[in-house]
Amino acid sequence: MVSGPARAEITAAGLVFVGQGDLVGMTRGKSLPAARQQAAASEGVGWVPANLSLDPFGGIAPNPWGPTGEIRLRPDPAALLAIERPDGPSPFQLALADAYLDGEPWDACPRGLLKRTLAEVERVTGCGVLSAFEHEFQLDPGAAGAHQDAFSPHALAAAEPFPSTLVGVLAAAGFAPEMVFSEFGPRQFEVPCGPAPAHEGADRALLLRETVREVARWSGRRASFTPIAPGAGVGNGVHIHLSLRGEGGFSPLGALDEEGGAGDLGRSFAAGIVAHGEALCALTAPSPVSYERLGPGHWSAGYAALGGVNREVLLRIVGPGTSSAHVEFRAADATANPYLALGAILAAGLDGVRRNLPPAARQDEDPATLDPAERERRGIRPLPASLEDALAALAEDEALSGWLPPELRDAYLAMKRHELDLAAELGSPAEIGEAYGRIY
Repeated sequence: MVSGPARAEITAAGLVFVGQGDLVGMTRGKSLPAARQQAAASEGVGWVPANLSLDPFGGIAPNPWGPTGEIRLRPDPAALLAIERPDGPSPFQLALADAYLDGEPWDACPRGLLKRTLAEVERVTGCGVLSAFEHEFQLDPGAAGAHQDAFSPHALAAAEPFPSTLVGVLAAAGFAPEMVFSEFGPRQFEVPCGPAPAHEGADRALLLRETVREVARWSGRRASFTPIAPGAGVGNGVHIHLSLRGEGGFSPLGALDEEGGAGDLGRSFAAGIVAHGEALCALTAPSPVSYERLGPGHWSAGYAALGGVNREVLLRIVGPGTSSAHVEFRAADATANPYLALGAILAAGLDGVRRNLPPAARQDEDPATLDPAERERRGIRPLPASLEDALAALAEDEALSGWLPPELRDAYLAMKRHELDLAAELGSPAEIGEAYGRIY
């Protein structure tokens, strides 16, 4: 039996893992007998606040809570994943949870923060949100041999049965996989999935990563979502596709046209995202190795600008004039907590709406081909070149730093400074990249 986020039913057999997405983009929590899952949904599972600040290497970063306090993780019945293993007696079962403190939603819970932000988007704009996180990953990173024919059927054939099995599992789980293909890098693949409403898009991001890793394990393989794989020459990104949908299916972001927008709401929302681009990177590309992937000439994102067919800009208009028109945020990767990443993008867009920002001009030239004076004239700004620069931009950005609840903001900034120190201790960029390749 395979079931998915919208309609999963945990079986009575085996264990169910109850977890949350932490500050370094990992799913952490506790396993319990599956028979106790229903009780846990109401009672919660005991959890230490400081566990939100576990670093990528297994330590605990400085945080506001230390050894004190207790929160309860309550698994969400609408965010369950159950996958029958082909060679095991019990299924792989995972339930994403909200965190509660003294019976009330915990302010520092990233999933709860996204839910509050979505409610504010609907209040201010009258629109709901659809999102899809488009992940790139590498199969058997560092291995020699096949899987190096970019976008070819040969790479897919050499990787079988992994691609076919993965698509089947994702389809049965309700992820609506749209295609599977070999990407540009060695043994790099992408499986875009359909959009989901509200916070479910971020739920899917976490669940998809764990599904890919689980299916890879079935054949003794390993999948890595690291932003830059050692020796790969290219990085693994997460493109966040986003649409606002109002009454009758109206999509103000889908209405963006070649002049920057066909409606005040869509124009200002997109302009807000671009205006906060530097600070957003601290939450969407939040590891020391993220900036090995970002930057001019990498086909990822190098500039805070709005574009259409341009893949060097932060925000891209996709499919203008079609029923599926939306925007794509390109400066993200899988070291980010998807709830914080999506929530911050929405908060930036809301700030643009509140300030009634004029449209960001559409840039369909590669900004790197323009001289610095011309880029400045057009308002095209380079994105941060390092995590240090991104964190400095976040600290200076009153709207985004103010969007984060104080405890969560303090814990996040402490985590990222701690992570920078840990990375520096690893040594060379190659050694840092190797470590992140193993972890993610």
